[in-house]
Amino acid sequence: MSFLDSIFVSLFSTMVIFIVLVIIAFCINLMKFFFSDKKEEKAVEARPVAVVAKKDDEEEIVAAITAAISEYLGTSYFKVNTIRRIKEKREEIRITK
Repeated sequence: MSFLDSIFVSLFSTMVIFIVLVIIAFCINLMKFFFSDKKEEKAVEARPVAVVAKKDDEEEIVAAITAAISEYLGTSYFKVNTIRRIKEKREEIRITK
């Protein structure tokens, strides 16, 4: 076997491997299409959340409020950008979807 034959076998084998990997990726995407849930997920924009908390329990309160907002919105795909204190006391907190 000559040097050119061995290079041809190596390149051909590499092409076969990549073709098989592309076929496997296509099959996985096809399975996602057939076996996925049919409900549509709403895209939720990242909004800043204002939090009023004491220093000692601040992390626990922030985690609880974040979990409550996540449950209310029905998704865990949102990001808390900033947490700031509110100077005036409000009676009602409104969260719109």
